[in-house]
Amino acid sequence: YVSVHRVCQGDRCWNVRHPKGGAFGAAELSIHSFTDGLALGVGFHFDFHVGIIVAIAVISHDFSDGINTVTIMLNSGNSLRSTFLMLLADAIAPVLGAASTLFIDIPGRFLVLVLPFFAGGFLYLGASDVLPEAHEKNPPLLSFLFNMAGFIVVLVMARLLNI
Repeated sequence: YVSVHRVCQGDRCWNVRHPKGGAFGAAELSIHSFTDGLALGVGFHFDFHVGIIVAIAVISHDFSDGINTVTIMLNSGNSLRSTFLMLLADAIAPVLGAASTLFIDIPGRFLVLVLPFFAGGFLYLGASDVLPEAHEKNPPLLSFLFNMAGFIVVLVMARLLNI
C-alpha cells in the first residue's frame, strides 16, 4: 500500500513518494472497515451473542486498521490534515456499515450463508497475510504463544456466551 518507489539513475538513487497512491490504499482500508461493519450488523441480526463476538473482533481489529491508515498516508508523503481525514473516514466506515444493516432485512436463511462468507474472509486474511508476516518478523515461539492466546480468548468468550 505504501507508495514509495526507489528510482536509480546510474549510481544516484532516491525515493519517489506518491501521495495519491497512499490515499488509494487508505481508501481501500476504509472500504474494508465498512465491510467489517456489515459483518457486525449481520452478526446482531443473526443472534445477539454472535453480534457481541463479532463486535469484539471488529473493534479490536479496526484499531490496527487505523494504525495502517496513518502509516500508509504519512509514508506516502501526505499531509497530517489529509491523514487525519482518511483516519476519520476509516473510523466512521464500520459504523456506517453496521448502520446500513438496520435498513436491510436479511432473511435468516441467507444469514446462514453470509456469516460464513465474512468468517472465511477474516480467516483468509489472517492465514495469508497476518500470520506469515508475524512469523517473519517475530521469534517463532512468540508468534505461537500469541496465536494460542488469541485462540484461548475466543474459546473463553464462546463458553461465556454459551455459543
